[in-house]
Amino acid sequence: MDIGQRLKEAREEKGITLEYLQETTKIQKRYLAAIEEENFQVLPGKFYAKAFIKEYATAVGLDADELIASFEDSPPGEEVEEPTEYTRIKQSRADYQEPRNTASILPKVTVILLILAIIILAWVFYQKTASDEGGDKIKNDDNNEVIRTPSSDEDDEVTEDDVTDEEESTKEDQDDEATKKDDEKEDKDSDEEPSFDVTEEGTGSRPESTVEVKNVKDDKLHIKLESDGESWVTVKTGNNNELYSETLTKDASPKEIDIDNEKEVNFVVGNATQLDITINGKEFKYPIDPDQKVFQKIKLIVK
Repeated sequence: MDIGQRLKEAREEKGITLEYLQETTKIQKRYLAAIEEENFQVLPGKFYAKAFIKEYATAVGLDADELIASFEDSPPGEEVEEPTEYTRIKQSRADYQEPRNTASILPKVTVILLILAIIILAWVFYQKTASDEGGDKIKNDDNNEVIRTPSSDEDDEVTEDDVTDEEESTKEDQDDEATKKDDEKEDKDSDEEPSFDVTEEGTGSRPESTVEVKNVKDDKLHIKLESDGESWVTVKTGNNNELYSETLTKDASPKEIDIDNEKEVNFVVGNATQLDITINGKEFKYPIDPDQKVFQKIKLIVK
């Protein structure tokens, strides 16, 4: 196997240093050196070895597929299991959210039923009081006169139908008020949640997509990165200010980053199947299916 020697010769012919290659490929220098020395046991495993060889070969102008084929003919070191559980993990999360959405409705229904019960008891109490006091006036919650109970037998009497109609009217008003408050709360919650719109979906082996994020309160972004295994990730602002650039592991998760007053944030993800991104409390979905493209670049435009 002469993979390392071929890569090194191609790099030196182009006058490229390992430091420059590390910057362009985002692969740590010690891994690049290990590839040149064909010391593949240093790499995290076969999955990452093939990905790193491909990035290295592309950067120095060699045929990546040919080198990877040569590597697979006699791969050294121990092979680590490639991530295959991503889809099932996502499905289990979606299944778990469904009953949670149903449960969130129960407190609203309970409050409405409790209000109705209080209204009915109040009307029963008022009706009993009116029958005991004879000529007193029956009033509603706004102290407006609605029914006059005459003290003389010759005047009209309050009928059960009158009380029932008024009771039903009050119930309807209370239901409308409760529904209005619920709608206002849902609208407010919706306004506070960010939204993501894919304006450009990347193509090729190193796709770069553009996503607009709207409804960002006070121009503040709270980014949470969580890895189910290992994935190197870089986060930069629009003016190329590097906020984070590491290989994120499950033990080191989550990594949280706060960004103020930035209109552009760039992500470079080496293994999207292993990395979950949450922005302002909402899960960010990759523009391209991670099972199709594990390497993705994402430009986030804050509106």
